[in-house]
Amino acid sequence: MNVALWHYTNENDKSTYMPLGIRYLKSYAEQYCEQHHNVTIIERLHELTDDVDVVAISCMSQDFELLKEQLQEIRKRVRDIVLGGYHISLMPETLPEEIAVGVRFEGEETFREILDIRARNGSLQPEYLSDVKGIVYRNKGNVQINPLREPIKKMETIPFPDRTSLMKPWWQKKQNLFSSRGCPFKCVFCSSTNFWSRFRRFGAEYVVDEICAILRDFPDTQEITFVDDLFTADRKRLRNIISLMEERNILGKLLINISIRADQVDDEMCQLLKALNANFIYFGMESASPRILNYLKKGTLTVPQIQHALDLLYRNGIPISASIIVGSPGETEEDLRMTYDFVVRNMREGKLNEVAANILSPMPGTELWEEGKTRGIIQEPVEWSRMLYYGYTHTEKFYNRPFQEWVKLRSQYDSFYLNDEMSQHRLYEIMLEYDVQIKKIFVGRIYRKYRDLIENIFAQLQPGRKLIVYHVNEISYTLVHLLREQNFEVSYVITDDDEMNYTYLSDVPVLQSGQWSRIEDGHIVISCSEKDSVEVQRLTEKKRLNLINLTAETLRVGGGKVLEAERK
Repeated sequence: MNVALWHYTNENDKSTYMPLGIRYLKSYAEQYCEQHHNVTIIERLHELTDDVDVVAISCMSQDFELLKEQLQEIRKRVRDIVLGGYHISLMPETLPEEIAVGVRFEGEETFREILDIRARNGSLQPEYLSDVKGIVYRNKGNVQINPLREPIKKMETIPFPDRTSLMKPWWQKKQNLFSSRGCPFKCVFCSSTNFWSRFRRFGAEYVVDEICAILRDFPDTQEITFVDDLFTADRKRLRNIISLMEERNILGKLLINISIRADQVDDEMCQLLKALNANFIYFGMESASPRILNYLKKGTLTVPQIQHALDLLYRNGIPISASIIVGSPGETEEDLRMTYDFVVRNMREGKLNEVAANILSPMPGTELWEEGKTRGIIQEPVEWSRMLYYGYTHTEKFYNRPFQEWVKLRSQYDSFYLNDEMSQHRLYEIMLEYDVQIKKIFVGRIYRKYRDLIENIFAQLQPGRKLIVYHVNEISYTLVHLLREQNFEVSYVITDDDEMNYTYLSDVPVLQSGQWSRIEDGHIVISCSEKDSVEVQRLTEKKRLNLINLTAETLRVGGGKVLEAERK
């Protein structure tokens, strides 16, 4: 059979990480199905060809409304549609009529059985599905929810996710992996515990084997992000992972990004993270108001613990990214400012590198969802698109929408808001006030890092010239910000990331690297990409554009001729 796998998501929530869920399904089906199937991965509807027998779609609740709008068109192309992911697992009664089967919770073994049934019988009619555990389907128009399937007992029997299909250029150097499933904690806003039923981990040897497989298949890999809910939950396993990486001579050869809880940070943990070559640590601090933090974390974390973690990680030279949650029920302006003042203070002291803010939104499978239903905020039929646009990253360098555009989108979709104590309008005013402060700190930090290079560029620019900045990184981010502060006109930012389709720093359009033909004469191109310097020089000469070629070591200026000046 021809089988297509589709990780369905809206444009705003597209991640730079490889979506691994459907890639686990592909590997598992290829290893354990009774028959061989041609399994492919797609990203968009137009990639779904008429010869596909089964399409399996993974979907979150916030995307469910968008998916339903396309189901009739999908059904015209494919006879059998299988739906999996968080939404159908936690809300099986919402199964659309176009869907043949919904897979609930952990999907590998259930999906394998579904493919075997389809291959043997030529269809997924209800009479073939009655004994399949872990699914939901329609029988004579009625939704039938079968008993749940037990999670896979021996996790090491799950093959590594397929990483070769639909490989993006940026994944060649930056990979991500799961070393566990679920979370041992039960925060009021998180559905992970209900989805995975219990916290389970892959063994240390399995984890290191997967890292070695990544390095074998993608030797240019420089960075790996563990996308677990809580990578450090098992300290003994962490020690074993480090020991095995050392034995295999890969320790220290990769930058490692992980998630952690603040109350896990102590001197020993810092030493383990440094041994692991931790590049970035992420944790959800959520709130610096003790009352709100107690509500969100159910009394399992305190503000002093968060500050202690920031202090220890900073002293050990480990960069930290954190998230906060705003708009909790009963949150006052004092509570909100307490959180933002905490963030700003720690950013100014260099203890916090990045921060994302999420307006508290109810998710199916959480206590918060039930609270929203009780209060009448969530009513049937649920408008699933109201779950969109809950998150804003104050320090996002590349993909973030401008704050005011994000607010307009929340208004357009009537995004859920749970706090009767403070109006959304007032919340936005305070968020914007601190957004300005945070961005100044963030840009100032990068400016100090590249002061000489940036000042060299400004010394050579003439007022009135139109500018183009090539390549998206922290230098270009700061340049665009500072250039516009000084009233220079930045016409475009050019990126080699084909997935990037947002404006850059408020209203600067983004072009992909194949769109040089759209650039008019008379521009000055500022290139911040060392690896593409020769290609950029060729293109600018062809278009007769002036070029300022900025790299980590030199600043070269010119048009047809390139003049070199050493960095001061």
